[in-house]
Amino acid sequence: MAGNEFIANRIGVAIEHGQENVIVGNLFNGDTTAIRLWANPIEPSDWGYPKHRDTRSRDVLIDGNVFAGNSKGIWAAATYQLRVMANKFSAVDSPIVVVDSSPPAELQPLPIGDRHPEVSMPALSAEHARLAPSRLPNSLPRDSAWMARHPRSAIIVDEWGPYDWRYPKLWPVDSTRAVPHALRVLGPAGAWRVLERRGVAALSSDSGSVGDTIVVAASPDSEGDWSLKLEYRGGEVESARGVRYAAGAPVVFGYERFEPRTTWTVSMFAWGDSTDPRSQPTAFASLLEGSPIVTRMEPRLDYMWYRPSIPSLPRERWALEARAEVTLPAGRNTLRAISDDAIRVWVDGELVIDRWDPHGSEVDYTEIGAGRHQVLVHYYQADGWTELRVDFLRGAPPTSRGSPGPH
Repeated sequence: MAGNEFIANRIGVAIEHGQENVIVGNLFNGDTTAIRLWANPIEPSDWGYPKHRDTRSRDVLIDGNVFAGNSKGIWAAATYQLRVMANKFSAVDSPIVVVDSSPPAELQPLPIGDRHPEVSMPALSAEHARLAPSRLPNSLPRDSAWMARHPRSAIIVDEWGPYDWRYPKLWPVDSTRAVPHALRVLGPAGAWRVLERRGVAALSSDSGSVGDTIVVAASPDSEGDWSLKLEYRGGEVESARGVRYAAGAPVVFGYERFEPRTTWTVSMFAWGDSTDPRSQPTAFASLLEGSPIVTRMEPRLDYMWYRPSIPSLPRERWALEARAEVTLPAGRNTLRAISDDAIRVWVDGELVIDRWDPHGSEVDYTEIGAGRHQVLVHYYQADGWTELRVDFLRGAPPTSRGSPGPH
């Protein structure tokens, strides 16, 4: 990451389990935390990736950056071989915080600037200047790496992390909710063919080459619950799990859509000292007796922002009640809630998730059976980052919560 400007973000750069990253010549201006590096000491036991790959946070160079007006400049946890060299800090409350790193990070003496932010871009060395983005759009140097010449849409992140284009993948062209559904076959050069389909009425093609777009028409009774499985044959492949396939060997991949049709009735309320749910047990009930400032009907319960995108909603000190009815298919199903600051969830009148103390972004799961269910969500936002998402997933809950991101 060279020659970029990060302005007024909650976190400018957040890297979990990252390796061999170089962060040079950037300006971090007014970010709450400029750079956050970390690794989780306990990783989910049902994730295959850490069983096959090195997932330490290690070998990071942070050199020649300008940090201005941040709460934290560099915050690193369980990060090994961290080098912090020749950066400039101005009006930064905590320039560097490093914990649980061994051997100790290599920290050059810190040049602390005047107590006012310096907002000019730092100079780049000749070595890194050729990698930096130009001030003009669409003008990357000709010798940039292959991926650097791709549009932003080439940046794909799934449950494994950033996609490296070394194995076949079926991925939405745009929105996952667009109808009809357009999926692109990604990966190294090769051919594909359809192996299986479920809940699919028609496809634009049953075979083709990597780079194709497949248009899927779901069956009317399966919209929101369908899947497509393909077979790839081409060059040598290394999967996200680290499994290698020889050139010409069949590689199975696909895409599954599972989002039961749901309509949420959402009422949003502003609260103050007298109705503060953090300190008064009955405050939330009193809040619901008042008039909501916003009432909405939502197809998904999915809010994530630092500044509200909903008119009339305050940035801090607000709460909501959301109700929905959902019908789930036979088999095991899971309700997943991601929240920051606090959440409670009831299913058919039973409290199944109770995280009412303020917390950073956390993931909670509960198993939910087949059939029709009434779901009730209470949530409040105190300050800072807002995140609330409730999903219904096929299958049993994971054995551990996983890692939602930095707090």
